Amino acid sequence: MPPGHTATIYGVKMHTRLSAGDLEFNETAATAVFRIVQEALTNVAKHAQATEVTVTVERSDSQCIVSIEDDGNGTSPQARAKPDSFGLRGIRERVRQLNGTVSVGNGTHSGFSVRTTFPLDSVIHR
Repeated sequence: MPPGHTATIYGVKMHTRLSAGDLEFNETAATAVFRIVQEALTNVAKHAQATEVTVTVERSDSQCIVSIEDDGNGTSPQARAKPDSFGLRGIRERVRQLNGTVSVGNGTHSGFSVRTTFPLDSVIHR
């Protein structure tokens, strides 16, 4: 999707905000970021009862930040820590493999938020 694009998928309006400049992901990072976003959007479609979701990819001097935030019903810290939460566990594992960090919580206004931060050295294509 082009930067700033909006589409409706499964009845959920999806906004993309891409401000990563000329960042080109290496193969490992491209797959990991794709799967992280895919899992987060699957959770939105299955559980969130959201009407909107925003996917953001940003680049700073030393980091790449990928975040997914919806306006759905959110989740409790206890639900996020459940051992059978395979989607979140998979996200955390992919982030760890790229030496990144992940924060999972409630969104800015309501809903659910996943924010991943990667060092550029771990994701950039050389």
